[in-house]
Amino acid sequence: MPNTDNKQLKHGKKVLLHIGTGKTGSTSIQRVLYQNKYNLSGVTYPCIKAHGLGQHYISLIYQPLNKVSRADKGKFKTESEFLDYTKELKKQFISLIQDKDKLLISSEFFEIFNIEELIEFRKTLEQYGYTEFKIVVYIREPVSYYCSLLQQQIKASHRIVQPKYKYPFKTLIDMCENVFGNDITVVPFEKKQLYQGDVVKDFIKHCSDFFGTFLSADKINYDRANESLSCEATYLVQMYREKFHAKNHNKSMPDSNHLVNILTKEIPSDGYHNLSLLPHIKKFVCFNHLKDMQWLKNKFSVTLNKYDYTCDNKGLDEIDVNKLKKLEHVTEKVDIKKLYHLAYQVEYYLNSKKNKHLPIKNIRNLKNDIFRTALEQHSLYAFIKKLLILYFYLLRIGIIEPD
Repeated sequence: MPNTDNKQLKHGKKVLLHIGTGKTGSTSIQRVLYQNKYNLSGVTYPCIKAHGLGQHYISLIYQPLNKVSRADKGKFKTESEFLDYTKELKKQFISLIQDKDKLLISSEFFEIFNIEELIEFRKTLEQYGYTEFKIVVYIREPVSYYCSLLQQQIKASHRIVQPKYKYPFKTLIDMCENVFGNDITVVPFEKKQLYQGDVVKDFIKHCSDFFGTFLSADKINYDRANESLSCEATYLVQMYREKFHAKNHNKSMPDSNHLVNILTKEIPSDGYHNLSLLPHIKKFVCFNHLKDMQWLKNKFSVTLNKYDYTCDNKGLDEIDVNKLKKLEHVTEKVDIKKLYHLAYQVEYYLNSKKNKHLPIKNIRNLKNDIFRTALEQHSLYAFIKKLLILYFYLLRIGIIEPD
């Protein structure tokens, strides 16, 4: 077990680990670091071109085949092929870090490491002279995080993440402290608590402070990544997945991916609503994280104040989480008129562009379904429907006769 009392050898080689818990701007941070990797004032950001913007490849080196992502797992026919590949991958990683003094590593995949895997990772770093470690971890407020989980899950399935989920930030922070020591900075992912209200600039400021090297956060301009879906867009994607890919749970599909791209990149979100949980679901999530939020406040003086994390569990026993299977079971009701308008905008976009991935007939079918739902919700439609039901009932029992 590595030294955990933070008696690190000062003035040795330095490592800053950015541990991005889900939906906290990690992709934006990694994109900026990647684009500026040769201009970080002596700080090394060890990228391997075939493995994207960050250091997600580290999870391949230190984790077994059965733990890696589905996308990575599909690249290997046998475990021996996987082991041969990761052996070469580790050599590439070492070649990038062995002669450097300041190392910056960013990945969301540390969240799925166990302590033994993290210890092996530290041993590699120590083998090449890295003795001083700092952790920067961004934490999102759990209710907001759950909304993001819903939006993320819906991209690959019409089923939802149930609200009994547990945001594992405490487990992750405890594990990092055990392995790397207690130089840990926990940053709330809230605009008012970030440097200049921006996660990228906030992170670069932490880098500058730790490495003692000036990295200009003020001159950074970048396109934000992973833009969130609106409430209406989230419902539209769920309806699409349920209608056309109901059996493809947790499976990415080209047509629904293209729909998500259109909704996030091509259609302005102005005028649409943010996804919002029903009040009793918010309370359920808050109560489920009450102890961890108190721990965060006591240990790191970090408070996320948007919701009440001092609530009791009154009324929560009545919630049967196993029956919560669709967005409408956990979120505020969608504006059906805006949902129809959004479907119309997608259809209009597809009409104006060459498109091979998303059949326009699917969107038209979806738009017609939304229109029928809107009619059913209209009070006049409901009144006429009741009159027809009454008419046919009276007809059946003989009180009135057909013309």
